[in-house]
Amino acid sequence: MVAKLNIKRFKKDLSKIIEDNKKKGFFAFEINTTHACNMACSYCFESETCQEPYIIDSDLIIKRIDELLKDEWFNSKYKGLKLDFWGGEPTLNLGLMKTLIDRYVENPKVMFHLYSNGYQMDDFYNLLKSYKKYYRKFDIQFSYDGQPIHDICRKTKSGKYTTAIILKNTERFYELGFPIFFKSTITPDDFKYLPQVWDEFKRFYDRWNGKGLKPFNYHPTIDYFGKYYDNIKDFEKVILEIAKKEIKFYKENGEFLMAWFKGGKPLCSAGKNMIIVNTDKNTYFCHGVLYNEFKDQLKITNIDNDSFVRDIQVNHEKIDSWKIEEDEECKNCSATLCMRCNARKYELSTKTEMSERWHDNPIQKNLCRYFKMFGKIHRAMRKVLLEI
Repeated sequence: MVAKLNIKRFKKDLSKIIEDNKKKGFFAFEINTTHACNMACSYCFESETCQEPYIIDSDLIIKRIDELLKDEWFNSKYKGLKLDFWGGEPTLNLGLMKTLIDRYVENPKVMFHLYSNGYQMDDFYNLLKSYKKYYRKFDIQFSYDGQPIHDICRKTKSGKYTTAIILKNTERFYELGFPIFFKSTITPDDFKYLPQVWDEFKRFYDRWNGKGLKPFNYHPTIDYFGKYYDNIKDFEKVILEIAKKEIKFYKENGEFLMAWFKGGKPLCSAGKNMIIVNTDKNTYFCHGVLYNEFKDQLKITNIDNDSFVRDIQVNHEKIDSWKIEEDEECKNCSATLCMRCNARKYELSTKTEMSERWHDNPIQKNLCRYFKMFGKIHRAMRKVLLEI
């Protein structure tokens, strides 16, 4: 006899499945396509740690990706995979990228991310022409710091400026239907240029906002690898100047241009919801670990291992089990924004437990000072906006 369907129970179970799927995200599967690069950025922390170039077997990567996509545990946790192409400059190993995109571009469970310097883009541009109808599956970032910082810091190995070419390539990709978003780095030495850069990104916003699936923002990252002098006075001065610009911008557009003013203290998901396969086939928590002197402690597995998926699961569950009590300094912090790199904290921390080193948030005191100062100005700015 066929059991009678319990409609009430069925609807409840279906609702739970729908809600669970809404909570799921994509697992970031980073691939370090190459350590080679065609530029010589002044603040690059990779240049002194580049390894011998290796060619990863694409068939082996495909095998591990397919295993993940079919795995019961993986599918209970994630919607699918986002294949992140990193380097070096990832487009210098375009063959590997093409192989993987060709295989998975029609798979609804696979998305793509590219982090590029945006310089020599002709071959990649021509490749994307054949994927034009899949533009929603691609998230592309170019490294562009804004003027004059970009021309100071990001030159070719022969010392040529790169700004004009990168902005031309950006325009080409927009015309093709692939919106570009900029990854910008700022060092304390160059804080004085931030208002000028803001003005340039305002022009970009006027030109490109609304042409992608997400807003065009200016989202600089303070370089957390270099050793720079404490420049809190310059920082305070320029953030005050930018805050005035942001108030006017918000009144006109209903949003902020500089993403910092949205606030937030995002937690790093490296090792749990993100991994990277290096050129030597070893797998680590994230790309930041590759240049870490303690990277062997943050190795998860190797793609040669047939236990690859279970190793990923074990590491996920290990990190998920870490119950870290937030430092009192962080609990009472005045910052409204905090950008944390766990890989860098792990390298600097003197704590002994792996979990405590990974979450040693106050270890970079200069960064804390900047974010606390920003929080002070940000709170005052929000008060002004509320009174308007």
